[in-house]
Amino acid sequence: DVVNAVAGIPTVGYREQALFYYPRRGGIIRQWEAAYRCAEALGVVFLKDTVREVKRVSDYYVVNGRVRADKVINTLPLKEVPLIFNLPDDVFKAADRLDYNSVVVVGLGLKRPAPNQHWIYVPDKHFIFHRYAWISNYGEDTPKNKSSLVAEVTFPANSIPDLDHVKYEVVDGLIRLGIINEHELDVVNAWYHRYGYPIYTLTHTQDTSIIKNALSEIGVITLGRWGEWQYWNTDKIYERINELS
Repeated sequence: DVVNAVAGIPTVGYREQALFYYPRRGGIIRQWEAAYRCAEALGVVFLKDTVREVKRVSDYYVVNGRVRADKVINTLPLKEVPLIFNLPDDVFKAADRLDYNSVVVVGLGLKRPAPNQHWIYVPDKHFIFHRYAWISNYGEDTPKNKSSLVAEVTFPANSIPDLDHVKYEVVDGLIRLGIINEHELDVVNAWYHRYGYPIYTLTHTQDTSIIKNALSEIGVITLGRWGEWQYWNTDKIYERINELS
């Protein structure tokens, strides 16, 4: 699709994103909360603990040395799992070769309505962000004559961005593009996510297979954007869950 677009050949691209459903209120976290409630209704108990170690003992697992589990499904980043599951050296090497970008999301609250737009890409090195989106157009939470916008800024793995500087650069860039003016700005904040986007390296398929096969050998299923190290959104992840269920 990218090659066709560059060559001027019409392409649909990621077809399923052309039409989609989104929660009317509360944002995308409402989807997660609904799944959480369904799991609780089925008797799932959430321990809310950081997973540091998983050991296979005979036909069961021990998590953090104290919780017994009959089945383990991993959604943690594949880069983290060799240490947690005490996997062989070749798996550590494969995980070390995996690459990714971190992302800072900058959110702005504006004192004016949003235009009739959703997300817009900015392929220009003179601007720190690569994409911005009128997130208030996704639902019905925003008060009348107000709007909210988010901009995404990617950084190499292991970067430690200065969030105040990132906020300044995003606001300045949006003003220079004519998207906003400083008098409309009501509030601005920024959030750092270590794992933002997986990068498809030349050895991506080989490396992810090594890690997933090692997990499979001890009976562990791994899935999700980071559990499979794929650039997937929630639609594809739910599809994978249905395939595995």
